[in-house]
Amino acid sequence: MRHLSTSTVLVIVAALALTLVAAGILTTSHKISNHVTLKAIGIDVFQDPQCTVDLTTLDWGLVDPGQTYYRTAFCKNTKNVPVTMVLSAQDFSPSTAEQYIKYAWNYSGQTLSSGQVIPVQFSLTIAANITGIETFSFTAVVTATEKTS
Repeated sequence: MRHLSTSTVLVIVAALALTLVAAGILTTSHKISNHVTLKAIGIDVFQDPQCTVDLTTLDWGLVDPGQTYYRTAFCKNTKNVPVTMVLSAQDFSPSTAEQYIKYAWNYSGQTLSSGQVIPVQFSLTIAANITGIETFSFTAVVTATEKTS
């Protein structure tokens, strides 16, 4: 059995320590807590494709700066006329959070007939340079507008 010299062991230990320190530095992140209330006007939004569980809050969990997160929901036209939808965000708290948060969806503007259900993917992007915000919330509003010929 071969024994390592003291200097070789010290080099290995130092390399291991530097690796652990570097890994700790590279994996440090700043988690931000958030709460998003979902408000639907003229349309219903559900958690499931069968439209049995209403979606009133989007739980993004803890989020990291510089990251984008996705959640899928199902929008159902509850009117008796064709509609299109619009997404907006309001009531940011703190109000400065709005400059660091991008909220969007993949809905392309197609007309939904009465009773039609479509999946939509919401996205939440947190700016990498967000500062001074440990928690934020806002209201996401999905609004249906009657589609005229």
